[in-house]
Amino acid sequence: MAISSLNYGSLKLQRGDTDGNPSATPPQKPRYEGAEFNEPVCMMEAQTPQGQGCTLSIPAFVQDLQRDLRELGFLVIKGNADGTIKNDTEGDNAAGKFGRTTEWAVKEFQIYASMSHVARLNVERLKELSPGSGELAWEVARLGQVPTGVTLPEGVTPHPVSFYVATLDQVVNGLRYTGPISGELNAETRSAIKFWIKERYRCPVVIEAWKVASANSIDRLSPIDKGINIWQHDSITDNARIRMFSRDFTKKYNYESCDKNPNEYHMLGLWFPLSGFGGPYSEPKFKSTWKSAEIMPENTIGGDNTVETLKNNIESSRTNTFKVVRAVAERECFGFFDVPNAYDRALMSWGPCHWTLGLSSPAGRYTNGELSAFLSYFLESDKEAYMEAIGSFGLLPAAKWNGNGNNQVVNSQGKFTGWLRCHSESTATPDSDALVPADLTTNLPSLPLIDRTYTEAHYYKSWHWFFRWTMAGRTNKGIQKAAWNMARMRIKAIRNSSHHINTTNSQGVAVNFTAKLGDMITSVRGNAIVFRWHVWMPAHVFGVEATATPHLRNQIIAAIKASSLDWTLPPNQWTQQHEDELYNKIKEKAASLNNTHNIVHDWPGTQRSFWELKDELGSLSNVRNSFSLDETGI
Repeated sequence: MAISSLNYGSLKLQRGDTDGNPSATPPQKPRYEGAEFNEPVCMMEAQTPQGQGCTLSIPAFVQDLQRDLRELGFLVIKGNADGTIKNDTEGDNAAGKFGRTTEWAVKEFQIYASMSHVARLNVERLKELSPGSGELAWEVARLGQVPTGVTLPEGVTPHPVSFYVATLDQVVNGLRYTGPISGELNAETRSAIKFWIKERYRCPVVIEAWKVASANSIDRLSPIDKGINIWQHDSITDNARIRMFSRDFTKKYNYESCDKNPNEYHMLGLWFPLSGFGGPYSEPKFKSTWKSAEIMPENTIGGDNTVETLKNNIESSRTNTFKVVRAVAERECFGFFDVPNAYDRALMSWGPCHWTLGLSSPAGRYTNGELSAFLSYFLESDKEAYMEAIGSFGLLPAAKWNGNGNNQVVNSQGKFTGWLRCHSESTATPDSDALVPADLTTNLPSLPLIDRTYTEAHYYKSWHWFFRWTMAGRTNKGIQKAAWNMARMRIKAIRNSSHHINTTNSQGVAVNFTAKLGDMITSVRGNAIVFRWHVWMPAHVFGVEATATPHLRNQIIAAIKASSLDWTLPPNQWTQQHEDELYNKIKEKAASLNNTHNIVHDWPGTQRSFWELKDELGSLSNVRNSFSLDETGI
């Protein structure tokens, strides 16, 4: 039976499919739905001179899909100047080959097709602004910037603006996709693409690279060449006064609650180079952070807690715990929830401790990361917020949290790590917008693990994933609260770590005891320094791995050996002198390894122009027994 070329042959196209190449030696047959394709293909009846029968032709279903996705704005599939598909170096993403970037583009389409609002091309406006231009997304993107002298209609993103953004309208999605984010062209995805083409829908999140007035400016001057509607993490590899801006038509995020206009561009970040890596990056000095994302009592502790209430209870465990977390977070994420980074060996980093999705290895693969374990905790602690922030995009933790995360703890380093899963075509779709199995904790093991190789995992460091982590940190209260809890769980694990000490003091008196670190280091400042050291190099603090020397334990021994104090006393009888001796040795070594320990020591410091929080909460106390961890909710 002949198969129509319309609707991609009604086939479920998938990774590894190909249109074939009859000119190759030997000829390559098409491969669809994972198998060699031998059916004749009937094109359109009207193609025959008499309008009867059909014209048989070699199918090009994958090429059709690739062109259509690019037409709709999913330029993760790279194209040449004439709109043809651009082959990549691996050769699996050539025109007519359903490779890595084609799968990514289908996933992205499924993500955005599931949203309540999308963007639509306003053809009339396009013709007014640029008569004679093509209407395909990649054609409009090539037009660059609308001249500032051109009058824009009311409601359109104001100057400076690209033709691409200026010709899009926000509309209600008339056919929401409800299937899995699988990257396979299932029947519902085929129908949605057809509907999008008919309605002239476009991808509702646009990320553009603009030249700016100065290194720390958000004043856009002009978009750079090939900087309109960028996708992959290395689409732009220049950061000389070039910044990335997002324009969001989805209505997914509550901009108004953050005192931001949803109908304007917003600074997202820049590309940052690093040998062997490089990718999206952000920090406050580039004016890419929002007030709503600053780590403050309101969005961490919650309730009626504010800087003022903490100030009024300055010696409380709650205040001192906040100060310790905040002091360290300023060294990791600059004190903001909307400062992820994807430029280094960590795939993607986010949160107060800049937990990592995965760490690179010499084998060209990513190993387990702490951010993946955080997702496991976040899912269990607040499923609704998790789905809103991350889960609705098809990203899931590899394992459930199980109440305490013990199945994901790295005992040698005192941290939690894990890996990731994604949707597949077998993913169940309940009667909701969640797009996930009805019971995640039951079905997680049945979902496929994400490929750890660089080329595959780098999908999760794209500019659109960077945007998602950024917006979650700006607008999702659940992820902010979960991050606060996770940071405190880490401090708790550090303080509960047991250390055996067997040495002598400076007078030759034998000292032999085992104690928890939290019983030895008891000041606010001491806990902040140890916490910072652990975030930077966990094995140094837990001191098990051979590569970790010198360990923190060695610094405790060094303090005892250099002191004539009585260390045979139980730690609860140690004095301020004991605390000072320990702290000075620990801080001395930590600071020699990384200068951020000096900055934590001096917190809050004097240069605080980036932050709403100034010095209201005072410095970190060095008084023995001044710190006790606020364990509320953990």
